Amino acid sequence: MLKYNYMAKTLTVYNGTLFRKRELINNTILEDVMEGCVMDPTMIIMIVAMIGIFYFFMIRPENKKKKKLAEMRSSLAAGDTITTIGGIFGKVVQVADDKITFETGEDRVRIQVAKWAVSTVGKATEEPPK
Repeated sequence: MLKYNYMAKTLTVYNGTLFRKRELINNTILEDVMEGCVMDPTMIIMIVAMIGIFYFFMIRPENKKKKKLAEMRSSLAAGDTITTIGGIFGKVVQVADDKITFETGEDRVRIQVAKWAVSTVGKATEEPPK
């Protein structure tokens, strides 16, 4: 490492990189900066661990949930009781490739929605009495 002379306003070469006097305040700052650039193996292990934690606690459960919902929607059949994402309850009458027709209530109103709009399949839950 070549050191620069502050009074002579010369340049410094450190590991093949040329620094001007204006970029440095003194040699101790340069040495501190270059010392911090070294990747410690524990730092790499911590970064890999963080990525693993994000994957197993955030990404993987979301992918499982999406897969379960897609499977549930593809297995719909006539006669199933469904709830839409808008909160409408009904009984499935007809299932097409990407659409579902279901009846609501006793007046037998038929509503046609996209399959992705189905939230749950099963017995319609009632609100508890107040």
